[in-house]
Amino acid sequence: MIPPHRTPHASSPRPRRSVARSSVARRGRALAPLLAVVLALVAPTCGEREADASGDRPARAGGPSLLLVCIDTLRADRLGCYGYERHATTPNLDALAAEGLRFADVTAAAGWTKPSVPSFLTGSVPAAHGVYAGSARGIAGSSSDVLPSEVDTLAEILHDAGWDTAAFLRNAQLRAGLGFEQGFDVYHEEPGDASALVDAALAWLDARRDARPFFLYLHVLDVHMPYDVPDAAATRWADAAAIEPFRGDDWRATRDALDDGRVILDAPRRAALDALYDGALRHVDEQLGRLLADLSRRGLRDELVVSVVADHGEEFLEHGRFGHGHGLWQNLLAVPWILNAPGLEPAIVRAPVALSDLLPTLLGAVGLGERRRDLALAPVLDVLGAVDRLRDPSAPATLFAEHQAPDAYLQSLRRGRYKLVRRFAPPERPSEPWTLVRALTSGVRFEVGLALDRHGVPLRPLAARSIEPGDEDAGDPLAVRGRVLRREGDLLALDVLDVLLAPDCRVTGEGNTLAEAGPGRGVKVEGRFEGDAFVADKIKLYEAGASPSPQLRGTIAAAETLADGALRVRLGGFDVLVDANTKLDDLPDAPAHDAITRGDVHFLLEGGTPAALAAGWELQHSLFDLEADPGELSPLLVLTGDPRAADDADEAARMLAQLSAQLDALGSRLVRHALWEADGALLDSKQLDDLRALGYVR
Repeated sequence: MIPPHRTPHASSPRPRRSVARSSVARRGRALAPLLAVVLALVAPTCGEREADASGDRPARAGGPSLLLVCIDTLRADRLGCYGYERHATTPNLDALAAEGLRFADVTAAAGWTKPSVPSFLTGSVPAAHGVYAGSARGIAGSSSDVLPSEVDTLAEILHDAGWDTAAFLRNAQLRAGLGFEQGFDVYHEEPGDASALVDAALAWLDARRDARPFFLYLHVLDVHMPYDVPDAAATRWADAAAIEPFRGDDWRATRDALDDGRVILDAPRRAALDALYDGALRHVDEQLGRLLADLSRRGLRDELVVSVVADHGEEFLEHGRFGHGHGLWQNLLAVPWILNAPGLEPAIVRAPVALSDLLPTLLGAVGLGERRRDLALAPVLDVLGAVDRLRDPSAPATLFAEHQAPDAYLQSLRRGRYKLVRRFAPPERPSEPWTLVRALTSGVRFEVGLALDRHGVPLRPLAARSIEPGDEDAGDPLAVRGRVLRREGDLLALDVLDVLLAPDCRVTGEGNTLAEAGPGRGVKVEGRFEGDAFVADKIKLYEAGASPSPQLRGTIAAAETLADGALRVRLGGFDVLVDANTKLDDLPDAPAHDAITRGDVHFLLEGGTPAALAAGWELQHSLFDLEADPGELSPLLVLTGDPRAADDADEAARMLAQLSAQLDALGSRLVRHALWEADGALLDSKQLDDLRALGYVR
């Protein structure tokens, strides 16, 4: 099932303020001298881009500046201020916490980067913004969920209120083009460690020439395997030979062997891994200390809000796995949050809070608390009870998290000492058409021949005459082949669709000029959808008199079964019918698992337990007592099936049933206000290589 949310090609109520393909944005021209200085100061090999900062904003904002740091993969229990004593990992962060607020019990919305970062940047959860998957190992590596343009991010809100906004980050999961860049004037993807990110941020500060307050976001990756930090940091408390398997060329093989149980981590090697992680964290702490000292030297600290968080934690084989992104255990969800602001009295907030509170809290800290009511996801913040923790530090929190695994969908909810994790596993899918669905959505690029009517014109709606794997990479541009009907200025009308010609559209093939693209001429157009329009970046002209059959080339992102048993597949911006008349050649083998789709997730959120059980899904509940069992090693109660049939006389069963009912109600309310992009963004070979460097995509 494809969820009934907006497609990315429908018109939006406002344009996405995101990283642009060039610097032709209205404000981009005014920023050009500043950006030239910035880009000259930072490493030339970095993935820096200018942002489309279109739209009016105040000449000067009136609030303090904001520094937000996300330390990727940081467990809360490895900071000194959170009670860690084995090594002095975080003296600078400990000092920052002592001068401000430390939130002692913080729950992230997910156990890995892709869904967690957009959650805290929007004050919501994946059920609202729709970013669950993509770029993960396996078939999901071919595409990535996209944060919708309709969603308001922290950067957009501050940008629109007059703040200068810049992000310096290292994580290929957050690359430009996936929506996380919305609202940033500068979005700089830096391949180095925390030291390089701090250098780039300081260069940006050096280049600024006005007195606007700024929003600076840093996302550092040093405590993420393979711990790409200087050797001196890695060996601060660890022996070089002992940690080589975790950061050398074969680190992926080490991780996989640990996960598969082929290698057992004995006590000395576990101690070495802990020491490596701690040394990498100390390196981050030193670099953040350097940044804060420089901000003080510039006279900026007195009017600066500083917030430090993590997107998720890390598992060190406590539940048989090393790493993250495989569940909803507390050591993946429990993250630090330190907040320092002008005039803020030092304190420890011991009440449980959710990371969705970050956005309303930071808006309140910079004087923009009233903007919350104008957000596109304002109803979601209300459903979650997301609050400004400076105003109401002890307000009840909705400690809700999600995980879309390849073979299941998981949710968790905490109340007091109890935590419920429930797992939805799909029913056995009918061999047809489910096997076909999985084959078509396996990430392979296809050539889809279009069925024609008796006049040789593509049928409406579009229908597939044939489907076979293509030779190009899955991330290559969407291509359309057809015949020219007419040309009107920048519009080229084909028998398949109308095409807008980009100003720098290239022409190849017979004639090498658009003047040759007259009626009846066969062409192949490569391009992309912008809103409802297909924009051509390249056109190939076939020989005069050639009659190439209409065809689409691209990767099928989604498929749904229709009432008559046919399929409707989504390829780029096209919906194409696949039925018994479609010739299917050399399709790839379907994945071995019953892949969970976002349509499945939408269905489960909307219908909850009753709908899942009626459709044959397997539902397992695991209830944990976190006070008696903080490591979640032994569930208090495990129940398969309908929790409403549980024994009311048993306290654990009653608690399980209540939490499950709350999850049903919460999911249906959240998805009612959800804003999801329908299609993911296809990844090219370089982007896949960048993800492999982080351990994603086999």
